[in-house]
Amino acid sequence: MATVRPKQPCVKCDKGPGIAMCGGCEKWFCRKHFMEHRDSLGEEMDRVGQQHDLLHKQLAEDNVMHAFHLRINKWENSSINKIRQVAEKARTDLEKYLNNTKTELKNSLGKIRVELATSRESDDYTETDLTNWIENLNKMRQLLEKPSSTDILENDQSLPLICVGSLKKIEFVSYDSAINTDYASDSLPVIVPVQVHEVQVQVHEVQVQVHEVQGSVEKCFLHQGSGKFGNVSSADIRIEENGCVAVCQPNCSTWPEVRGTQLYSSGVHQIQIKMEQLVHGMFGITSSSTPIQNIAFAAKSSCFWYAGNNDVRLYGSSHKDYGGYDGNIRVGHTVELRINCNERKIALFNKTTSKLYEISVDINNCPFPWVLSISIAGATRLRII
Repeated sequence: MATVRPKQPCVKCDKGPGIAMCGGCEKWFCRKHFMEHRDSLGEEMDRVGQQHDLLHKQLAEDNVMHAFHLRINKWENSSINKIRQVAEKARTDLEKYLNNTKTELKNSLGKIRVELATSRESDDYTETDLTNWIENLNKMRQLLEKPSSTDILENDQSLPLICVGSLKKIEFVSYDSAINTDYASDSLPVIVPVQVHEVQVQVHEVQVQVHEVQGSVEKCFLHQGSGKFGNVSSADIRIEENGCVAVCQPNCSTWPEVRGTQLYSSGVHQIQIKMEQLVHGMFGITSSSTPIQNIAFAAKSSCFWYAGNNDVRLYGSSHKDYGGYDGNIRVGHTVELRINCNERKIALFNKTTSKLYEISVDINNCPFPWVLSISIAGATRLRII
């Protein structure tokens, strides 16, 4: 006797017997609902076709602006503006130096004029005196026409301004900061706008001897501006007054970082910071190649003094009482951070207490260029003056 196979009910009505099974969803339908099921699949096929046609049309359009294009355009405009600002500052600084050099040359030339008049009147000069005067005049002429003591230093970059490749990660690097986002695709571009470094005008010592009197052209230092606050690692820090003030939210306890706008690779620089409000603060430098981050004093490339605590953080490690540091920095105090790239050291001078502390920087841990780095927490307000 043949075995009777039980009939599967329709998944739609549970009443009529299922007479056909869909090869996709593997469900049984009665005649009516099977036809409706096929109609719904046809409608879905139409929607897929519409999406295909829309995407094909977008690909055929020439005026489609990709989001990456917008980001590149934004980076381009920002970089051009920054380059213009830096170039203008370099021109101003160079003009100041040249004016100072002219003033010193006039003073030295005046001393020679006096010596010439005195020697001619007394008829007291020899071939040696004439040779010395001619040599000094030639040196001053060279300084006026082509100052050999001035140089333009441009920071060399190992990366192009923008590189596009294929990686699993897209990185967009803004000034002194990095935003990394993971993607699953292997074909996304990597856009890396590189920092625009400031042009530094370096002036070396030049001395011109006038006979037996040292009438020297003074050593001219082209002082960099004190700089301003720039990038921050968290929205808990607010930059105000055109970069002169950094304010931390009262309830912030994550130690966000705020960095200066200038990079330091040579020369001696001074930055004065006033504690208008202070709950917690760590002051120092870090290598500009280190990504901006909360708790910046934990970075292996940083050196910090802790305001209000005798803790000094060197390359991520704590050192109590380092160099006699007592942490006596309070509200109302003004500190001066001295960055000496030539001797590879930094110093913190409390102008209120007249106490000075120094750190010799290991450039293997903290390579050039350096950048001002401050981590703050709580209701703290700092001003660069």
